[in-house]
Amino acid sequence: AGHGFAAGRRFRHHRELPPQTTTAFEEQSAMLNQAIHSKVDGIVLAPAHQLVLAGGVRRAHEAGIPVVIVDAPIAVEPENYVASIACSDDAIGFLTAQELLRVLHAYH
Repeated sequence: AGHGFAAGRRFRHHRELPPQTTTAFEEQSAMLNQAIHSKVDGIVLAPAHQLVLAGGVRRAHEAGIPVVIVDAPIAVEPENYVASIACSDDAIGFLTAQELLRVLHAYH
């Protein structure tokens, strides 16, 4: 298990999200609802569907549970989450290409 899982166990919190599939948003929605019902301290969500999960994000906000959105858009007003962490696909591609060129150059 990665460092995040170890930290989660140490703080007695562990939640694993389903892989991205056609039903991932339904599973995420159920997990989001369970987290709200359980009154967790916070939620980090990489939404598989921006519309289906929007209501859950709003409910979490109304329940006073901070939500961080990661790497995908969500169809809610920004005041419904505390932060959004995203990356640029162009920047990732550029950095990956630079590293690949560096590694390949080292072999020649």
